[in-house]
Amino acid sequence: SSIIARDFPGSVLKKYDFKNPVDFSDNLFLDFSYDAYNIARKTDDFLIMNLPVYYDFSVLSIKERKYPLVFTTTEGKRYKIIITIPEGYEVKGLPEAIDIKNKYFSYKNNYKIEGNKVIFSDHYERYYRKIPVEDYQYYRKEMLNFDYKIKSPLLSQRNWRKIWACR
Repeated sequence: SSIIARDFPGSVLKKYDFKNPVDFSDNLFLDFSYDAYNIARKTDDFLIMNLPVYYDFSVLSIKERKYPLVFTTTEGKRYKIIITIPEGYEVKGLPEAIDIKNKYFSYKNNYKIEGNKVIFSDHYERYYRKIPVEDYQYYRKEMLNFDYKIKSPLLSQRNWRKIWACR
């Protein structure tokens, strides 16, 4: 529960499961779900929300490398986020879907609207532990592009006509 409370105070943990924490012959698996409230910023008639996904790009802060970039393991992550749009608001467009596949990693996401919900899902995989010095610039450029694209906020606007029509 502290995993969520740190980022979203007041969140409620609904489910938590893990597999293989000490069996290195199989992938570590961590699955949890939670309800988080009031995670959008309100500005006049708009709600602006960055998706609560976390990918660590700190290793890309160095522009040039003399030695290979080495991770302790390969990595994979999936997120599925269901966002309930408050009554009286409507989504004003979704960020563009991303589909990146290269030698070192792949990332794909999808957005869809079902009623008053926006459903976001994604899948990331890094295939290698080691990025050679000669490929670092390419890897860094691709990862920074990925970082930039996933930070596009979701924008909802108050629909006054809909609110007054309901009264």
